Amino acid sequence: MNLRGGFEPSLAYEGFLQVAEGRFECCLCTVGKRVMWRHKKDAVRHFRKFHFGFPDQCITWYVMYRVLMYLSGFSN
Repeated sequence: MNLRGGFEPSLAYEGFLQVAEGRFECCLCTVGKRVMWRHKKDAVRHFRKFHFGFPDQCITWYVMYRVLMYLSGFSN
């Protein structure tokens, strides 16, 4: 695949990883406390648990959204 600017396709989370000493480390952690993995796919669980919370649904915002929709007359 030829993308402009010399870019190559990659996984989204690779932008948060850095290669050091033949291992992958999390660039979102502080420098003295970075976590390292042998395989980059192992970082996904770390990102989910400590940085992003990918699978977590925020109930508060969902409830606020439903209340606003109800009050505005757009509820189902």
